[in-house]
Amino acid sequence: MKAWADDLGGWIGLYWSAMKLGAGQVDIWGHPAHSTVPILLPFYFIRNLIVVDLFTPLLHFLLRSRGGKVSPCAFVTIALLSFLYFTQTSFIIPGFTAETFFFFGWGAFLSLNRFELSEVFYSRRWTIAIVTIILFVAMLCKGYLFSRAGKIIAPFFTVSVVMAMINLATWVVKRSCSDSMSSKLKDGAIRWQDATFLIFAFHFFIHHDVFKLLNRIGGALTGYYDVRMMEMANRFPYVVIMNYLLRIVIIVAICMFVYVILRKFLPRVCSILCGR
Repeated sequence: MKAWADDLGGWIGLYWSAMKLGAGQVDIWGHPAHSTVPILLPFYFIRNLIVVDLFTPLLHFLLRSRGGKVSPCAFVTIALLSFLYFTQTSFIIPGFTAETFFFFGWGAFLSLNRFELSEVFYSRRWTIAIVTIILFVAMLCKGYLFSRAGKIIAPFFTVSVVMAMINLATWVVKRSCSDSMSSKLKDGAIRWQDATFLIFAFHFFIHHDVFKLLNRIGGALTGYYDVRMMEMANRFPYVVIMNYLLRIVIIVAICMFVYVILRKFLPRVCSILCGR
């Protein structure tokens, strides 16, 4: 056990870069494009935020408004972050990713320059919805994430989905504020908010088994049991995307079931697991 930990950079390495994903892949510049994750994979997101937080003073200086207006420096900075993200430029430093800096940078840019996120996107909600559907169909037809074309489309699709989800949340809030159900929606949100962290932390433990189960079902439906996911995506793209969507539903349902059981029979343990 100790030798294994030492190979990964010691015990601290287990919580920083315990596993390597995408070995052998390269970005458009020819640099290694693999990524590393902690031993508990979902926490790569927290690790990446720790890294980008170190650059908060620099980002604040570059992105803040000057004279009440968006500065040229902010435009250049956000354009550079966008370029690095959409070209999927890779860095060899664990936790230092173009994706994290892109989303963090855009959030800081909109906040520092006093743009209201919901207003910026919601006024263009139908355009964003149509673009999201088009990108989804294009990525599906090109083999999802198992082809070069699909990987090129993926970051644009991710951004459009984020904006579409913000618009959906805005719509729900606007509707609930003028609806008699608003109090019930608020009570429900408060009641289930603790479950979000449990889903985030726990889903990794069942993800692989759910994935294998759905792959077997997909094989039974298509007659292709022992093919690589890339070949399945090219032959039956709808099976791959249904696998992805059903995986989310099943995993969230299982995690919610575990949360309900823990909250009912082991409330103290449930509180600890939910970070309270």
